[in-house]
Amino acid sequence: MTRRADIVVEAISGTFCAEDVWNTLRSVPADRPLIWLGSNRSAYCLLALAWDEIEPESFWRSRPLRTAVTAGLPWTTGTLCLVSYDAFNPWCERSSAPVRCFRIRRSLVIDTQARRAFICQEPGADRCQWQLSDPRLWIEQQAETTAPSIVWQALRDEAHYMQLVERARGDIRAGRYYQINLLRYWQTRQGLSRCSMIERLRRWSGPYAALLDGPDFGILSFSPERFFHLETRGRELIMRVAPIKGTRPVQSHPDEDARERDDLARHPKDRAELSMIIDLMRNDLYRMARPGGVHVVDPGTVHSFANVHHLIGVVEASLRSDLSWGDIARALCPGGSITGAPKREVMLAIREYEQRERGYLMGHLIYVDAQTGRADASILIRTAVRLADGMWEFAAGSGLVIHSQPEEEAAEVQAKARVILADP
Repeated sequence: MTRRADIVVEAISGTFCAEDVWNTLRSVPADRPLIWLGSNRSAYCLLALAWDEIEPESFWRSRPLRTAVTAGLPWTTGTLCLVSYDAFNPWCERSSAPVRCFRIRRSLVIDTQARRAFICQEPGADRCQWQLSDPRLWIEQQAETTAPSIVWQALRDEAHYMQLVERARGDIRAGRYYQINLLRYWQTRQGLSRCSMIERLRRWSGPYAALLDGPDFGILSFSPERFFHLETRGRELIMRVAPIKGTRPVQSHPDEDARERDDLARHPKDRAELSMIIDLMRNDLYRMARPGGVHVVDPGTVHSFANVHHLIGVVEASLRSDLSWGDIARALCPGGSITGAPKREVMLAIREYEQRERGYLMGHLIYVDAQTGRADASILIRTAVRLADGMWEFAAGSGLVIHSQPEEEAAEVQAKARVILADP
């Protein structure tokens, strides 16, 4: 059982508007490493102020903390894990990128709905490897907001992607699988400045956005997708997953935008695509759940984001008491919405089609709070990753089923990629 930490929570005087979320992030000194979770579209944001990198194995061996905390902040201090797409893939010889775990012992937490901010601290925070100064010293400062344009180069053109769509449809007809998620990749050798990353997040971020900027890692995620949420309800440990399938671009004209939303809500192809992944996620959850403990809460509702509309389903499970975090990761990772179904076969096909490793692209960020025991995880869709040579890479994809049309799938990918390809 994870030991409950002794945490002091101190409220910062004043209120925080939506723009203050970004002013806070802009004010962090550009030469300092950064761990930031959330956006003004999130219920809460977290800025790490003191943290250490820790060995992942001790975390994976630990069990979820069962605590009936019902009041106060759901995020305080805790553990953040960066997990690659294939870190827990039993059909892969090795992970394409290492798991990175960070133990956050002091943080700035912003409640975007109550417009309040808090500093949360554990004993020993002043001895952490990485430190930011008290944010009250720099939170009011004005920072440069001019972000340069970045030129991204597609690794393969749109025509190649449409050929893969046709190839996938042939495999579906042959019975190899019934849904597969394939990606297009872009790269740039231009450095993404801290200013550029923040301004892009301000315009395009989803509720599960993140910015990790350190000496040897870089993650810029606009993700709208929650992988799972875990909390204690009464005597039960409840996990909720929220897979995304189905996409329509946001239109500038209200009538056109309403038609896009309505078409997405009713379209049989998108509904079928989401149903397949809900079924896959139910199967993954059954591996960890109490008998009869898995339920579909929402078969699919339209949700709107900065650049696209999505169908999102919700499945809940009451988990067994004997599970470690490693057991949970092995049962769920990678998320079904970015593989397809059945998972084993499509992961083999993805490697065959894409002819490369995904690394952190389509991986996960998992945050586990030390005080409340609550956990939130995102899927790293709409995410850019800094590679070892300083180059940045971005990927966007679509789920392919028998009714997929190459031109429509290519357009969907382009709409998703707008978060990084368009000017900030």
